[in-house]
Amino acid sequence: MTVADVYVNIPVKSIATAFTYVVPDALPQIDVGWRVFVPFGKVRVEGFVVAVRPYDASRDGGHRLRAILEPVDEEAWFTPQLLAAAQELATFYLCSAAEMMRLFMPGKSGLRIFSAYVPAEDVDETHSILMDAAARAVYDCLCAHGEQRGAQLRAALPACDVDGTLEKLLRYGLIRKEYRADRRDKAKYEKYYTAGEIPEELLAEFTRRPAQRRALELFRTEREHTLAELKQAGITTATIRHLTDAHILTEHLRRQVRDSYAAGPREMRGETLTEAQQRAVAALQAGAAAETFHGYLLHGVTGSGKTRVYMETARAVRRAGRQVIVLVPEIALTGQLITAFQEGFAGDIVVLHSRLSLAERNDAIFRV
Repeated sequence: MTVADVYVNIPVKSIATAFTYVVPDALPQIDVGWRVFVPFGKVRVEGFVVAVRPYDASRDGGHRLRAILEPVDEEAWFTPQLLAAAQELATFYLCSAAEMMRLFMPGKSGLRIFSAYVPAEDVDETHSILMDAAARAVYDCLCAHGEQRGAQLRAALPACDVDGTLEKLLRYGLIRKEYRADRRDKAKYEKYYTAGEIPEELLAEFTRRPAQRRALELFRTEREHTLAELKQAGITTATIRHLTDAHILTEHLRRQVRDSYAAGPREMRGETLTEAQQRAVAALQAGAAAETFHGYLLHGVTGSGKTRVYMETARAVRRAGRQVIVLVPEIALTGQLITAFQEGFAGDIVVLHSRLSLAERNDAIFRV
């Protein structure tokens, strides 16, 4: 049996140790760095896998281990580098690794916890509480539609005191309140289609199906088209479905990354560095190449060209295949600095700040 040590993502400092869960045989992909749903008490919460190992009777024996429910993502969220960084930061700031790992999540959690109501089992339909019209209406709604949130019940039964009725039904054990979790951010995907070789013989088979033939002619010119491109060309979804069912086209999903700072290609102005800038760049690049921490204080009045020094240093680090973090000293300078870096690093910058939506922050981290 394989087990995993998991930090639960709950903002309680006293819960700073990893809990052990069984890795189900149906989830062999679960490994270090994955985010998973796990049962914790009576709720379903998000957890971070920090170790996967064989079951050890001397260590795990005597405990009733619960199983991981399912993965949150389709791949590991934390890379080995992120895990190492979280551990190093936790040591530096004297906090638990669990607390530090929470800070790597946009919004400190990738999940939204909510409550829902379901009918209890083996309910006596003649129970006196169900004689009340509101109680009967709420109970029947749950029986008819299954699990419902409070907001759904209030919308379906606007004339009822839903909240008070739910409390009454819970008190008498006629319904159950359960906690659920789902992803706060839904990644955005686009459909696209690809085709293999399309010879003349295949086209000839579609002589009496002009819509499908026209779609195939598009794929002869270019082997890949998005659903939006096909619709713009007048190809209907029915036509695409027929060709997909015939295994002539293959459907794919590609994640779309939202970037509110996306810009068209820009050219950096070819300005020659001043002698002072050249000296500063040389010193900073030497320090960056050494890959050891060293602080530098750059002197210069506003407009003296300090940003250009930072950009040239960043360019050298990127050429070496490494990453650069640029902290904006004043929020008022954000737009100006982004414009400057877009000119020098077109398509290679990711902007993160508190005013981005959760979806934009998740997509920015995905790009990183």
